[in-house]
Amino acid sequence: MKKICAALVGLSLTGAYAFGGSIIITDATSFTYTQDFSALGTGNVTWDDGNTIEGIYLNSAGTSGGVPAEVLATTGGTTIARAYNMGLSDDADRALGWLTSASIGDAYTAIQFLDQTGINAVKTITYSFVLEQWSARTEAAETLTLAYKIDDTGGNNLLSS
Repeated sequence: MKKICAALVGLSLTGAYAFGGSIIITDATSFTYTQDFSALGTGNVTWDDGNTIEGIYLNSAGTSGGVPAEVLATTGGTTIARAYNMGLSDDADRALGWLTSASIGDAYTAIQFLDQTGINAVKTITYSFVLEQWSARTEAAETLTLAYKIDDTGGNNLLSS
């Protein structure tokens, strides 16, 4: 089995079924997965990595980082570094992301797929996403790095290098 992990902001891939912290790929000839984060609702959300939204993981590398216990709702006016459920207060259209700082460090939003085709048939993944900026900060530059990792060991090494 292969785990395929990709950092994401919003993801749409071209069936997949969610189970046990991964999006399970059972048919490599017809695979579609779309995530719009509307399942977060418009309020604060207790975060359970891989399970709050099946297959979605959050982590940050700073001294006060790690996996968040809660993802707070915001309309973008906050200045406290953490993971956020972003969107208008009465709108189901949501975004999942981070406001970072030196204490949070690099922050990751990732998705994990598990190839259970039995033949490691997944050879190509095409994805697209919409990047939204909800921060009220006026930083000169912010960086987004998109990465993927293929793990043939069967371990859960989602956000490690």
